[in-house]
Amino acid sequence: MHPPAAVTRTAMTLFEVAISLALLALCVTSIALIFPAGLRAQQMARFGVYAAIKAEEMVEAFASTHNSNPVVDVESPTAWDVPSSYRAFTHDLEARLASPRYGIMPLPLAIARRLDSDDDQIQRILDQGGHLYYSQAAAAEQLQEEFARTLGDAPPNELQKLIFAVDGFAQQNAMHETPWKAWPYYVAYPSPPMHTLFRPGQYAPPSAQVFDYPTASYPSLVHEGVVPTFGVAAGVDPDMAVVFDATDGAKRYGFKPYAYDIGPHGDPTEAAAIAYVQAALWYCTKKGLPREWYDPPGASPAPLDAFSGATPAHVQVNAMRFLAHATSCMTRWRTLADLGGQPSAAGSGVDIPAATIAGLATEAIKLSHDEIVYHHESCLRLGMRFAAAYPYDWGAPRPQQRAIMMDYPLVQYDLFQPPLAGTIFDGDFAAGSVPAAQWRPLPARPIANSGVAATFPDRAVGLADAAYPGSGQIWSTATERFTLTASFEPEERCRELLFWAVDWQSYEDCELSPSAPVDASKYAIAGPLRGASFLDRMEWNDWADHHLYDSRNPEKNLAFTRAVADRATGASITDALMANEGGEDKGRGMGARQVFSGLHGADRDFDGTLDRGPLPVSIRLRATRVARFNFYDPRVAAIIR
Repeated sequence: MHPPAAVTRTAMTLFEVAISLALLALCVTSIALIFPAGLRAQQMARFGVYAAIKAEEMVEAFASTHNSNPVVDVESPTAWDVPSSYRAFTHDLEARLASPRYGIMPLPLAIARRLDSDDDQIQRILDQGGHLYYSQAAAAEQLQEEFARTLGDAPPNELQKLIFAVDGFAQQNAMHETPWKAWPYYVAYPSPPMHTLFRPGQYAPPSAQVFDYPTASYPSLVHEGVVPTFGVAAGVDPDMAVVFDATDGAKRYGFKPYAYDIGPHGDPTEAAAIAYVQAALWYCTKKGLPREWYDPPGASPAPLDAFSGATPAHVQVNAMRFLAHATSCMTRWRTLADLGGQPSAAGSGVDIPAATIAGLATEAIKLSHDEIVYHHESCLRLGMRFAAAYPYDWGAPRPQQRAIMMDYPLVQYDLFQPPLAGTIFDGDFAAGSVPAAQWRPLPARPIANSGVAATFPDRAVGLADAAYPGSGQIWSTATERFTLTASFEPEERCRELLFWAVDWQSYEDCELSPSAPVDASKYAIAGPLRGASFLDRMEWNDWADHHLYDSRNPEKNLAFTRAVADRATGASITDALMANEGGEDKGRGMGARQVFSGLHGADRDFDGTLDRGPLPVSIRLRATRVARFNFYDPRVAAIIR
């Protein structure tokens, strides 16, 4: 008898089905729980990439974007009357880039105070006076007026959810230029004495006699020396007046009679050119320079390449600069053959007669082509040697042909000496009632031959001046406190860029919150204007907006010019944006001040409509840090290309 056949099962029991479904549900649930975390990790990774790109873009812009504001007034007998030392112009990353031109804007303080972060970093930075920043609604970093109106054509990108801050205090920076005199001054070599024509009644110093071009006399023209009629106690060299304009009896000498006081037919004359050469020779004689220095014997003399004798180096530079310019003017009137050919034959050339100017006689010389070349080449070599060897001697301007960073002397403010004090002027160079103060500049070495400034040639730079109470001796001499050349550890110069991701635009007041507080130094003022009050100075720069890169509210191109809170969400606000090159944020009225400060809010995604997010102001958001980068904080202004 055979055993029964085995039974083959062809289906799962209900219990097994239930177990399988339970396992499947567990897996699906696990995946569903993990999926948001994966999405969030991917999102944070994407924001990390954004942060790296933004950090590189910012540092690149900071390092290579020009730092010029070509219409900003930079010279005044009192430092507080010009903005060159204001906070807005300091060479720090956030100060440079948080402007209407460079595309990062401070997050409204009301919103920034609602954001939490690890270790409370955001609130700590805000408590220390820092800002959180957000990017414009575009990929490029610049937000200029001529391009700003096109941003609304593209949808806002999520880069605006990236906020960032600069952590760590900046170093004390070197002074880019001293407010009293914006040194270095540059001129082409060779050249006549530097001179300036003052606009009658507007820029002229109160004690200056003002004339209309082309009849302006020396007091209103020359600023490289000292104007004798002003009675300034010290300066570079009053004898430059003779090289510029001098009269001896019925004869006139110098550059001005040749170049400006033109002849009866509207052209310079050869006689005036010779008189200009005679004035330059007079200067050489007056300064005790031997004849072989300016009129070397022999054919094809070798150019001077070093300073010699007891005559100060800056005087030798100026003497050769003036003489080279004057003798080169003779090539307009005489041919190469007249000047002895090339090389010049011995004893050949044009006669320059002796002359007596201001009681001092000069010697007659033969001016040949080779001697003109000698003057020109010696002028260039002495000028460049002086600029390289004497950075703290301002006795001669720097050659235009050799403009380099080393022309700028190292000067910093002395923060440990009582500052200069006075008042902001208010109309016609009169002292006002608003007190002002500024630290004293501290150079690495004492400044020699500071002379006078082009803007105010009626007073010597650095000396007390009764016309400006409290101006005093400006320089600090505490060289032991000079630190720009001190050794340092790398970490002492590092600051940190911190990036977080947070949807701050989900707040209902994301576009109605006022701008972050704007530093007062961002309100551009013109320098001291004759007959103008302080408020007039604030309105003077209307024409100069496109040249002012570090001024105004960083949200200027986004800010509303009127209240829009009564408009519906999604309503157009293009009529409330500042006009191209508009000046609605400038002026004496309260309305202009409100626009400057951004009190009405701003179209922060620049889409042309009023946006309100779903979150009430009572909700706090947590910002997730996505990246951090160390960067070098320079103490001197530098451009890498």
